Amino acid sequence: MATFNPPSGGQPTLVSTTPISSANAPANITWGTATLDNGGSTYIYGSEDVYTGTAPNCVPEGRRLHIKRVPTGNFSCGSRGCGQGRGWP
Repeated sequence: MATFNPPSGGQPTLVSTTPISSANAPANITWGTATLDNGGSTYIYGSEDVYTGTAPNCVPEGRRLHIKRVPTGNFSCGSRGCGQGRGWP
């Protein structure tokens, strides 16, 4: 997972990276918001709704963007994606 600092009107800068495994991957990501083929890889974009509080008093807080990279056209990696537990595939 990469964390970016999105400045107002500027290009985001990388703050940190964290390997993702099946134990710490968010389960509520809607994958397929967009895709991009580039250089032998397909980048799959997804979004995650973020809430604060607990049901039934959840309050929408915003959304997070997620990007998954797989070999071009390889969409058979399961709901958590290819390379889980090995960092960025």
